[in-house]
Parts: sequence; structure tokens; C-alpha cells
Amino acid sequence: MGLLLGSHISSPAQIAGVVTVSGENATDIAVNRNARATIVLRQDGTIDKIEDTTITQVDAATDWIIPNIAAPSNYQFRYTGLAGDPLDGSTSAAEDVWRAASVGDFFFEQRATADPEDFTSTITIQVRKGTGPVLDSATFILHASRTDI
Repeated sequence: MGLLLGSHISSPAQIAGVVTVSGENATDIAVNRNARATIVLRQDGTIDKIEDTTITQVDAATDWIIPNIAAPSNYQFRYTGLAGDPLDGSTSAAEDVWRAASVGDFFFEQRATADPEDFTSTITIQVRKGTGPVLDSATFILHASRTDI
């Protein structure tokens, strides 16, 4: 169904989005400070990585949904297939638990807060609409390491 000139869309639920999740690595190698490596699926349709305190949008061409105005609608996220170290306790949900995008941003985090600590986690993040099938997924690697000298 096309839009007529002068027509208007009243809610993101009326916009058909294309779900495209591209993987990314977030790494923070710290000396004499805590290390933090985070992937964030944002409620606004974007994906960011946080390395220490630097926030970078992963890929504006793909984000997790294009156009971003289609988010959060009725989409859900989860992570699965954890390999390596467990994620930090500040992660938004447990493994294999679907979480509605409308609830807020979804954080996947790895932290190293003592000397010496070195943690690496590999996860697959999945996106679906409602209770439907997985629309797309990608692998993300989070690495946080701390050494004091």
C-alpha cells in the first residue's frame, strides 16, 4: 500500500521496517582503570558499542531496523549461544529470554574491575516481531581486560 501525497503516518506500527542486524566487536583494554565493553540495541532502532566511555554507532546503514522510525513497534530481542565468559550482571536480560524493544534499550555488557581480569564473551543477538520467527541475528564479541601497573 503506497502513501498518498499529504497523507500521514500516526505511529511506528504502520511503518514496515527491514530488520538487519550486523555483528560487531566491543573491546576495552584498560590499564589502571575498570574496563567496559558493551553492545546496546537501542529502542530507537540503532545499535551502539561502548568501549570505556566512548559511544559509537555500529553501522547507520543497517542499525537493527531500517527505517529507524519503525522501531520499537512490536519487536523483541534476545541473546543466545553464549560462549566464553558469562556476561556482566548489568546485562538487560538472561540468556534465551525475549525482551520487548518497547521496554527500553537492551544492554549486553562485559566488565573487568579488578587486576588482573580478562573476560571475553561471544553471543548471538536475535530480533523478531511479536512472537513470530527470528527475522535476523548476528554474532557479537565483547572483550574487557584490566591490568594495573
